Amino acid sequence: LPTLSTILFLISLVSFSFVSIIFLSRLFSPTHIRLKHRSSPLIERDSVELGFVQYWPAGFALAGVSFGCFAVAEGRVKGRWAMAVYICWWITALWMGITGFFILGAYMSHSTVLVRSKTSPGRGLPLIAVLGGVTGGATVVLAGAVMCLPGSGAFLEKQKIISDGMAAPVVIFCYCGIGGLLLLAVLTYAVVMHELLLVTGWPPPELTGVMFYLVGPLGQSAGALLILGEVVGNGHYLGDLDNRTGGRKTGGLPIATTVSVFFGMLLFGMGGFFLILAIVCLVYRAYRRELEWSCTWNGSVFPLGTLAFSSLWLSYELESGFFRILTLVLVIICFGLFVLLLGFNLKMAVRSRVFRVEDE
Repeated sequence: LPTLSTILFLISLVSFSFVSIIFLSRLFSPTHIRLKHRSSPLIERDSVELGFVQYWPAGFALAGVSFGCFAVAEGRVKGRWAMAVYICWWITALWMGITGFFILGAYMSHSTVLVRSKTSPGRGLPLIAVLGGVTGGATVVLAGAVMCLPGSGAFLEKQKIISDGMAAPVVIFCYCGIGGLLLLAVLTYAVVMHELLLVTGWPPPELTGVMFYLVGPLGQSAGALLILGEVVGNGHYLGDLDNRTGGRKTGGLPIATTVSVFFGMLLFGMGGFFLILAIVCLVYRAYRRELEWSCTWNGSVFPLGTLAFSSLWLSYELESGFFRILTLVLVIICFGLFVLLLGFNLKMAVRSRVFRVEDE
């Protein structure tokens, strides 16, 4: 299991580096710079691209910080690398915060354009982008929570990553971050449901895949809360919380862990609701033979993966066979969808459609 985890982490890190080079090359390419000077507003021209920029720091949190935690905990690198992981996480958190607030500012600065837009893409994509930012922020929080576990990697009983004093501000920051992210997500979900029910209806066929994006913020936030509950509930880094609460436990679990599991299950249930809603939209488009392939489908795997991770951690905390089976089903679906999307992208690459920038 440690060897397999190392291989998968290395694949993720290499993929992140490769895609980052492509992203930067395209961002500073002469063609893209020339198109940036078109008269159309930013919100109309780059709405889709802005929605995906926030996954860049989130990808680094998964590929870099989480991999570093695993390597240090397993003793594959010397302990002094833990300080590098710790610093990288704070840099990633700052990076994610700056990116998220920049995107929010960009959308709010062009709010009049959104009001004038009557199409589903024009009105819906900024909302999906905000939810993507919540998913990215929750991913950074999740990486911070993993860093504060007594051990990381294949075996949680391995050595600590960082000291108690270094972990305390991370845990506090993570809880505060989850609070802000969930508030933003709830407000955005209300607007999304208003759009779906009363304004635009289902998204157009080429944007059917974005319905799965609604799962990501809830699944990732649930996973982060579950791990934070494990950290605080067992008295790691923040003192023995149970002693300060009179030693109360619920169902054999520390009270902090119980509270986190409770809210984690609520978020997991909400994520399941939006997953079912996305499947209904998929079946509706398929029945009407309106299902189309587009690059927005590429973002549908990660939200499903967040739900699978939350289900996996719930199976640990509750010792539930149901969540183990559900995790297996979700992992199989994620893997199958990933292979399918990889085939479509390779087909597009062969036809030289991936990196073409067309003028209207």
